[in-house]
Amino acid sequence: MASLTGRRALVTGGAGGLGSVAVRTLLELGVEDVLVVGRTLSKLEAFKRRTGERVSIEPMDVTDAGAWERVRERRIDIVIPAAGVSHREPFLESTVEHWQDMVSTNLLGTMLAAKAVLPGMVERRWGRIILISSVAARIGLPGRAVYSATKAALEAWARTLAAELGGSGVLINCVAPGMFPTELTTAWLAANPDTAKAIEAAIPERRFGDPEELAGAYRFLLEGTYVQGSVVRIDGGWGAV
Repeated sequence: MASLTGRRALVTGGAGGLGSVAVRTLLELGVEDVLVVGRTLSKLEAFKRRTGERVSIEPMDVTDAGAWERVRERRIDIVIPAAGVSHREPFLESTVEHWQDMVSTNLLGTMLAAKAVLPGMVERRWGRIILISSVAARIGLPGRAVYSATKAALEAWARTLAAELGGSGVLINCVAPGMFPTELTTAWLAANPDTAKAIEAAIPERRFGDPEELAGAYRFLLEGTYVQGSVVRIDGGWGAV
C-alpha cells in the first residue's frame, strides 16, 4: 500500500458533501496539505475553520482554463475533482444553457484539473486522480439525460487516460456514488417525497448512502498500487438491477 505522508492534494468542490469527505479522508491518511478550490470564498473560509491548518483554500471557477495556470506551479500529487452541477429536468424541456453548465463543470472542469497537475505527476512518477462519476452513468434516470452523459463521459475518459498513463506511476480511477443526501440532492428529496421513496425502494440495500461510506472507497484508491482505469460503485446495488 502506498503511503500518503508528505503528499499534497487538490480537491475541487471540497467544501461540498462528497468533496468534504475526500478532504477529511486525505487528512486522516497523512497528506501534508489539501488545496480546496471552489467558487464561494465565504464557504471555503468556513470549511477551513472547521478542518484546520493543513487545508489551504483558493476561490476559483473550475471551468476557467486561465485560472488553472496558477495551479500548474504547485506540486500536486493527488487530485479529486468533486465540483459538479446537476439540473433535473426532462430533456425536451431542458435548455442549452443548462447543458453547457453541466458539461463545463462536470466534464471540462475535471479535465482542466487533471491537465494542470498531470505533467508534474508524470515527472515525479507518482500520482492519484479520483474522478466522481455517478450511478446515473450506468442506469437511465428520468430528468438526468445530460448529467448522465457527463458522468458516462468521465468514465470513458478515465479508461482512455489510464491506457495512456500506463507505467507512469499515475493511477486514474472513478468512484460512482448512488443516492447520497448532499447539497445537490437534499432539497430535491425533501420536495419530492414520493419519488424519494420509490428510489429508496429500487435500491437493493433499501436506503440512501451516507457520505462517510465513500471514505473507504477513497482510501482504497488512494493507497492502492494496482488499480487503474476502474470504476468503484458505491450505490447500494442500485446500478446492478
